Amino acid sequence: MVDPELGTDIVDLGMVREIEVDGGAVIVEVALTIAACPLRDQLRVDVERHVKAVPGVNSVKVRTG
Repeated sequence: MVDPELGTDIVDLGMVREIEVDGGAVIVEVALTIAACPLRDQLRVDVERHVKAVPGVNSVKVRTG
């Protein structure tokens, strides 16, 4: 998944800090480049969409910080 502001993969940028999986429920913690990231909501929506596309995933929560 690409950061909409930087145009680089968020994993390569080290922005994905933690992933918790409990059955079909997934929590992804994403570190933002700046606290008041103007594209925070877009990033959250994109992560949710990509993770929900994984077979077996029923729910996704994205935490940002």
